[in-house]
Amino acid sequence: MARYQVTCVTTRDNTHEGITFLAGPNFQGTKQQVINSINNGNVFYVIDRYNSRESIVEIVKDSVRGDYLRTSADGFYNNNLLSLPSC
Repeated sequence: MARYQVTCVTTRDNTHEGITFLAGPNFQGTKQQVINSINNGNVFYVIDRYNSRESIVEIVKDSVRGDYLRTSADGFYNNNLLSLPSC
């Protein structure tokens, strides 16, 4: 199991469902590649720039919109991946 810090994302519409690409110091990949990697046991995380807390990236299963990624370790869904700079 490897761990990867996410430091930037690309979105098509600034929503979790719209995330199309993620990258960090040791990886870069499409949303689907990251989902596959998580399903294979790897961990992706974001470090909050204000309190240095780690939030784990999780897969959200949605039969209507399709699977997407978000973090929820700190209880706030919208302040981690979407607050990262654009790749």
